[in-house]
Order: sequence, then structure tokens, then C-alpha cells
Amino acid sequence: MNKSRQYGWGDLQISIGGVLRSDVTGILYKTRQEKVVSFGTGENARSVQRGAKKHDGFIYMKQSCINWLQDQIDSGCILDLQVDIVVTYGDASKGDDVRTDKLYGVEFIEEAGGMMMEDMEKEYCIPFVFLKKE
Repeated sequence: MNKSRQYGWGDLQISIGGVLRSDVTGILYKTRQEKVVSFGTGENARSVQRGAKKHDGFIYMKQSCINWLQDQIDSGCILDLQVDIVVTYGDASKGDDVRTDKLYGVEFIEEAGGMMMEDMEKEYCIPFVFLKKE
């Protein structure tokens, strides 16, 4: 397997709610954990105390994807929707090691709309939170 090749956008697949979407133009996500250095006697810290993990990110999508998401929920508002997003990196046919990140319990924080005269197509950056990543 070719483990040294870097992933490119063409090697990425994104599924939302089990449906492969070609109208997603970017995704960024991260996990943070609260940490506090604990001191005892002496000058140096004794340990690092760990707290809650928080997961959030941004997804860049075209208007067609937002419309599709709105159609998935009775209220028509993506803020009321919870979905899983699966991001797959790599192409096994090219000898890549395929990596899959599953984002569970994704909920969108904002819903966007609108268009300007100069827009040929519209893309939105929608922030989200999620419960866990595997």
C-alpha cells in the first residue's frame, strides 16, 4: 500500500445521513478536551487532569445540500435535524490506506440562506456540534 501519498479532495467521500453527497465542498472538525495541570509539592506539575471532550466543526455545502437537509425533517429547519456524517479519506483502488471518520449525532448550529446578484451558485459554511467520533 502507498502509505506516503497525501489525500486530495478527489480522494474524499462525505455521506450525510447515509447518503453520499457531491454538493459538500469542505468539512473541518475537531475534538477538544478540557485539561488542567495539577500541582503538589515541589516545582513541577504532578499530573494532568482531564475533563469533558467537546466536538465541533464546519461543513461547507451548496444550496442544494441545504435544501435536501431541509426536506429530511418535518419542520423544514436543519436546526431540528440530527444526522451522522461519515468522511472517508483515500481510494483503495489507488493502493491508499482508507481512513474513515464517523461523526455521530451531528446537529447544525446555524441555518443560512440568501444570494447576491454576482453569485453563479451559492455555498454556505454551517457550524455544527457532534456527540462523538469513531
